[in-house]
Amino acid sequence: MADPLIHLVVGGTGAGKSTYSNRLADDIGGLRFSIDPWMMQLFWKDSPAEISFEWSMERVERCVDQMCEVAGQAASRGMGTVFDVGFTTQANRAQVADFA
Repeated sequence: MADPLIHLVVGGTGAGKSTYSNRLADDIGGLRFSIDPWMMQLFWKDSPAEISFEWSMERVERCVDQMCEVAGQAASRGMGTVFDVGFTTQANRAQVADFA
């Protein structure tokens, strides 16, 4: 059986997901998608004074959609990817698990 090309890392805040994801991406020679830098780069400067869960999750979902697009391209070329996205909701976990 071939090694999986898409890895999903799930855990609570401060559990070590990013540390583990970095190491895993290095071990497999793959790409790592971490939601924190994406959110900071794309949305932090434009965020409202009071950030709601709904506001955040709508943007997380957009990022995950784009991450899946790139991960699919990488997988079609035999390159592994690691998702360090947090997977806050069951729907978010299911979306990426179904994709993977």
